[in-house]
Amino acid sequence: MRIAGLIENGERQFHAVRRKGKTSTLLTPEGQPVTGGDNALAPFLVNANRAFFERMFSLDHVRLRTGGREILDAKDDVGQMLFAASAGMSGLRRDLDEMQIEADGLWGKRRSTKRRYYQAFERFENATAKLRNATFKTSDYSDLKKAHDDDAETSRKVDDDFKACSARLNRSSLIRRVHRNVQLKTKLERDIAGMTDVVPLPKDASLQLDDASKKISIAETRISTFSTQLEQEQAKLAGLGVDDALAQHADESDRLKEERIQTLRSRDDLPKREAELAGHEREFLIHASQLGWTETGIAALESRMPKDVRLREMRALLQNHEGIETELKN
Repeated sequence: MRIAGLIENGERQFHAVRRKGKTSTLLTPEGQPVTGGDNALAPFLVNANRAFFERMFSLDHVRLRTGGREILDAKDDVGQMLFAASAGMSGLRRDLDEMQIEADGLWGKRRSTKRRYYQAFERFENATAKLRNATFKTSDYSDLKKAHDDDAETSRKVDDDFKACSARLNRSSLIRRVHRNVQLKTKLERDIAGMTDVVPLPKDASLQLDDASKKISIAETRISTFSTQLEQEQAKLAGLGVDDALAQHADESDRLKEERIQTLRSRDDLPKREAELAGHEREFLIHASQLGWTETGIAALESRMPKDVRLREMRALLQNHEGIETELKN
C-alpha cells in the first residue's frame, strides 16, 4: 500500500511517496528511497511530528489516564486543569505566560518598532507605495493585452501546424513499418497463385506438425539416453565372465527366481490376506451366533460344520426350493 503527496513551504516543493513497511518507507516519485529519510520532511512540517499529531488529534486510554492524573494533581484554576487534561498538555500556566510574552512582542496598542506587527505594517505601507508607483496605465495594459492575444493566436496556429505534422509523421511511420510486410505478403500471394498440384492439408496440420516435432524431439532424447545406457551395458557385458558350472544350473536358477518373486508377492499380500481372514472369522462368528452355537473359538465352531456331503444335499434342496417358488409365482 502506498500514498503520495506534494508538500509546499513557500516556493519550495517536496514530492514524496510513503509505502507500508518498517525501513526506508519514504520514497521519491520514481520509487527510490529519499536521502536523509524522514529528516527531509522536517523543513516542511514546521516541527510537527508523530507525537504532536497524536497529542492534538488522537485520544487513547493512556492519554485519558494522564489527563485524569493532571486533574487530581492540580491545585487551582479548574478550567485550566480541564483544558490541559483534554488537550493532553501539561504546564498550561507556564505556557500561557510564555504565550503572553510572545503576544506582547507581536502587537500592542502603543506603536513600537520592536513589535513585529508594526514592523510588518511598515513594510506593508512601503509595498503599497511601490505598488502605486508600479501600477500600469490603461493604455499600457491594452498594448500588453493585444500583444498577448497576438502571441496566443500565433501559438494556436503553431499548435495546429504541429498536430498536422505529427499526424503526417505517424502515418508515414505506420507506412514505413508495414511496407516491408505488405511487399512480403504480395510476393507470397503471387508465389501461391503460381503453384500447381498443391497437396491439400487438413485444418489442424499446424497442430499435427507441432505434435510430431515434439514427439520427434522426445524420441531423439530417449534414443540418445538409451544409446548411452546401451553402451554402458555392453561395456559391462564385455567385462563379465561365464561360469560354466553355474550355467549348467540355469533352469534351477530360473525356477528359484520365479519362486522368489512369488514369495515376495505373497509376503506383500500377507497383511491384506490376514485382514480378509479376520473379516471372514468375524462373519463366521456372527453366523454361528445366529444359528445358536454357543461354542467359543474358531476350531470348536468348525467341528460343528456339516460334512461336504451334507452341504451338497442342502444346496440341492435350496435349488429345488427356489425352483418350486419360481413355479408357484408364475
